[in-house]
Amino acid sequence: MRWLVLILFAFAFLIIEQGATALLSIPIAGGVMPMLLWIVVVFVTLSAPVGTAVGSALLVGALFDLANSYIVTPHEIIVLGPYALGYAFGSYLLVQLRGMVFKDSPITIAAMTVIGGLFVHLLVIALLSLRRLSFLADDPVGLAGSHDDLVQRFLAILYSGLLALPIGWLLIKSSRLWGFPTHGQALRGR
Repeated sequence: MRWLVLILFAFAFLIIEQGATALLSIPIAGGVMPMLLWIVVVFVTLSAPVGTAVGSALLVGALFDLANSYIVTPHEIIVLGPYALGYAFGSYLLVQLRGMVFKDSPITIAAMTVIGGLFVHLLVIALLSLRRLSFLADDPVGLAGSHDDLVQRFLAILYSGLLALPIGWLLIKSSRLWGFPTHGQALRGR
């Protein structure tokens, strides 16, 4: 896989996700935003070798963590780790499932976006909830675990799955740029 292509696509999708908030946001449950970077991770996970898939998910998740902050009165903090670990965990789970699906289908990318997104957000909520334990009382992040937060994250997963159909089609059409190994190259260890 060409890492420069991943970085360019990740930054492009991050810019779209952060810059077009008003355009992409659905005004239900406090505003639902799609996970565009997760769609890129799913595409890479379905096509790349295991180590590359999980490593790229960790990298893109860390990029997402650095671009997003949590408001803890009276401060705004950046928590590096929840999405990095969540994306890596979700990617590893999808690697286990990818042998049972057609990799070059936008429907597969959409379905895997939803399935993997559930596990990503379960881990993110668990990690953010750990920050609310009593020994970390000086620096709590009180966003994770509320009913509204769970509903908002679930709707974001469904919205991402819907957007993964056209985005997945575009990513599949650009697959020659990525330089993924073919089946023969993978068997030879390239």
